[in-house]
Amino acid sequence: MSEDKYTQRQWDRTVGYGKVPDEYSIELKQENKVLRKMIYSLSRDSKEQVDEFITIAVALEKELPNG
Repeated sequence: MSEDKYTQRQWDRTVGYGKVPDEYSIELKQENKVLRKMIYSLSRDSKEQVDEFITIAVALEKELPNG
């Protein structure tokens, strides 16, 4: 199984249409890392609680019509 990851620009050049699916997105992983660091620095909760919150938020976002 291929582990290829794409930016939106690379996807456009390779596939030619559509949004990069989350499982192939480089940008999503980078955004999540930045988001986690920001939340860790602002939160009084433990990292485990923050990780659980982010996991739930990401799952709910995927269920949204534009997510």
